[in-house]
Amino acid sequence: MSIKATVVTFQDFFKHAQNAVRKEIDRSIDDEDMLYALEGGKMLRPAMLLLAFHACNGKENDYKNALESAMGVELAHSASLIHDDIMDGDNERR
Repeated sequence: MSIKATVVTFQDFFKHAQNAVRKEIDRSIDDEDMLYALEGGKMLRPAMLLLAFHACNGKENDYKNALESAMGVELAHSASLIHDDIMDGDNERR
């Protein structure tokens, strides 16, 4: 569910966005390797996407699409980090 149109601190919004994206990931992904790759992280990029959605007066009925896009951004970011680790020959992730 989208955060209501009220005045909130950025910290509260950020925490809400992180939780929303994590719940969507847990709901949508059942592959253990993908879930492992998505552990941790600050979720800054998805939070910024959701912030932009709200700043542009995104409609409540479009929030699920914005949330799915935020999850996709986090998946792409995690994939780029894993790719970087592989190319660098790292033994540990991040």
